[in-house]
Amino acid sequence: MDTINILIIEDTPEESNALSKVLLENNYNIVGVARTFKEALTLFYNEKIDIAIIDVFFGWKTRWYCFC
Repeated sequence: MDTINILIIEDTPEESNALSKVLLENNYNIVGVARTFKEALTLFYNEKIDIAIIDVFFGWKTRWYCFC
């Protein structure tokens, strides 16, 4: 199985650390943890991302809204 590259977008360190720990224990590759919209975009455009895990309240805190 190929390694799955994951970007975590989470501004709360405790939550991103816990999520990273669980993912790493299960052999996923954490490309990065973005705490701001700017960090998220930089990582998204500069790294190979298979999955992005996004804090559901991230937009409310940063005024970034995702329309999917």
